[in-house]
Amino acid sequence: MGTFPTIPIPYHWAIEIWNALTAILSCASNFGKSKEFLIQVLAFEGIILTVAVPLSLEMISRVSERYQSNVVTRQFRRRRLVTLLPPFLLFKVTAIILLLFFAPDGNLDGQWKALGWVTFVLFLVVVLLVIGYYRVLSRYMSEESSKAIVEGLIQDASKTLQK
Repeated sequence: MGTFPTIPIPYHWAIEIWNALTAILSCASNFGKSKEFLIQVLAFEGIILTVAVPLSLEMISRVSERYQSNVVTRQFRRRRLVTLLPPFLLFKVTAIILLLFFAPDGNLDGQWKALGWVTFVLFLVVVLLVIGYYRVLSRYMSEESSKAIVEGLIQDASKTLQK
């Protein structure tokens, strides 16, 4: 029976890895003990909601103006991610504001700490949604892709008219 090759790890690397893991675990255990991280999450999500989403919609409408048609804008707004992100962000911002209002000052414990963790996990979901949103946006912003979308819709319309 064969043996797996072993990769020698220098002793100081093992110590560094251990130190990094203990630092991460220490941060995880201290996470959510105060409301400060909620304020940071609120600021990030508020900026996305009030600046990034409207700016991206403006960029898409400029693409539509370039082709003198609002077909690209309609197609962009029909995407599930595009329709779900703004209401989800609005819900999250409202929930964080309420959490900040009702959570006690000082150290959070029990249910408040659990709500803090839920908020953090949902923040990570928002980050992933924003990445997906901007991937969709970049697809629609590229000239070749926009032309392909318009041409595809024209072909679909001509097929429908031929029937």
